[in-house]
Amino acid sequence: MCFQVKMAVHYMRRVIQRRAKFDIMDLNVVQFAPKTFIPALFGHASSDVFIQSHHTDRIHQAYAGDKNLIKFDGDHNSARPQFYYDSVSIFFYNVLNPPQFPSACSNKLEKYYNRGAGTNESLLYEIINGLRAAGTDAGSSSAAAASFTNATKSVVELLTERVNQLSVKNDSDLVS
Repeated sequence: MCFQVKMAVHYMRRVIQRRAKFDIMDLNVVQFAPKTFIPALFGHASSDVFIQSHHTDRIHQAYAGDKNLIKFDGDHNSARPQFYYDSVSIFFYNVLNPPQFPSACSNKLEKYYNRGAGTNESLLYEIINGLRAAGTDAGSSSAAAASFTNATKSVVELLTERVNQLSVKNDSDLVS
């Protein structure tokens, strides 16, 4: 590992120890994967040397819940191809089951829930930043995950709030 990567891992380890009260070096994700049933999307770049592909393959194989694995060209920090963002968008749509709107709403709101067409990094950053702002960091499969409370908003709640922010005054606003 290069010096910068070691420093980054060391920093992340300290932050996680302080905030989540567990050491990332004690995690054995493959051990917890067979006991985890939350739908998961695994993504891996073919030339990633920071996290080697066999790690992702082992976790994916052991994972008990619904799962998908997306492999794409690039390294750990390279830009993701559009099909990756399309797959993430479809995964979120299928897992989160967004609220259904009357047919009159569908034309105007179709872009918001479109299964990937035109999806780019900004939508994912918006979702991630919204989760960070809400304090949601429950993605860990560690034993410490049980210490999280229900005080934070779920992804479904955050997305529902975002939809509710859309300005729809009357049905005529929905017709294009």
